[in-house]
Amino acid sequence: MLCQAGIDSALINGYANEEFTHSAVAAIVASGAADCGFGLQAAAAQFNLTFIPLNWESYWFILPKAKREHILFRSFIDLLASDVFKQSVAGVLGYDVSRSGSVVEPSHDLSILLF
Repeated sequence: MLCQAGIDSALINGYANEEFTHSAVAAIVASGAADCGFGLQAAAAQFNLTFIPLNWESYWFILPKAKREHILFRSFIDLLASDVFKQSVAGVLGYDVSRSGSVVEPSHDLSILLF
């Protein structure tokens, strides 16, 4: 991205530093020890930083099809689909839970996995 924009990474304060959590990145930027960093909107908001979205990612809970109806996994999937779970996550900036708990068959619904 920097090369495409014609920006030399040496000019970015803190570029060579690595942090292990989104909150740590936000804290370093907020402290002035780094000019910018990659992180989540929720972490940026926690430190009152400007957030510029670059990409959207989907996360999937993956398990063998044969285990999908096991009581433990069925309970977890039901929790992910519940209004209680969706309402608790909806208050966190940057998250979309509209498909949370939906079961997707990759062989049939591959286009869903790509977005």
